[in-house]
Amino acid sequence: RILAVTGGIGLVLDGLTFTRGKTSGSGGAVGFSGGSFQVMDSVFENNEAVVSGALNLSQGDEGTVSIIRTRFVSNTANN
Repeated sequence: RILAVTGGIGLVLDGLTFTRGKTSGSGGAVGFSGGSFQVMDSVFENNEAVVSGALNLSQGDEGTVSIIRTRFVSNTANN
């Protein structure tokens, strides 16, 4: 995994490329729990996980998710 964020914060990812992230859990590139999450003008490519190949978001009852002008290319979930 390239990035893991927990703790109910707000996170904005803008203009980033996440390539070849890998985990035996969820979210090969990014794992995020709680709070608000926004990704824009970014690319997730060739990431791998057991569940949620590129991105794993656990929001619960709080926060929002926005994905804007973002490409997901050749990501793999093995389950």
